[in-house]
Amino acid sequence: MTPAERIPSEPTRLDRRPKRFRRLAIAAAALAAAVIATVAWRATRPAPAPKYETVRVERGRIVAQVTATGTLSALVTVQVGSQVSGRIAKLLVDFNRRTPTAPPPRSTRRWARSRRPRPRSSRRR
Repeated sequence: MTPAERIPSEPTRLDRRPKRFRRLAIAAAALAAAVIATVAWRATRPAPAPKYETVRVERGRIVAQVTATGTLSALVTVQVGSQVSGRIAKLLVDFNRRTPTAPPPRSTRRWARSRRPRPRSSRRR
């Protein structure tokens, strides 16, 4: 191959990247200018005047009614419980049973007053 054959008859095209980059840069600059112009226009225009509505004063009853359906739930729930150790001498109430607000039976009051155990009688019952 001779050097004359290596030279192409048509000129070779250079890479198109510089033109593409220039186009993208121009488009981005135009978009940025449009955004800046829009923001500046909205910031400088005056706010619309407030609209007032006037009515004649009347006397009457104020009635408020709320109608709703759904389920109510507590905002905060608390777990309540107790731990007691020892032997149970007597259980005078069933589980989950309502109790009257009367004072406790006499035997319980006596036991609460004196914490000492009663002396056992020598007689068996």
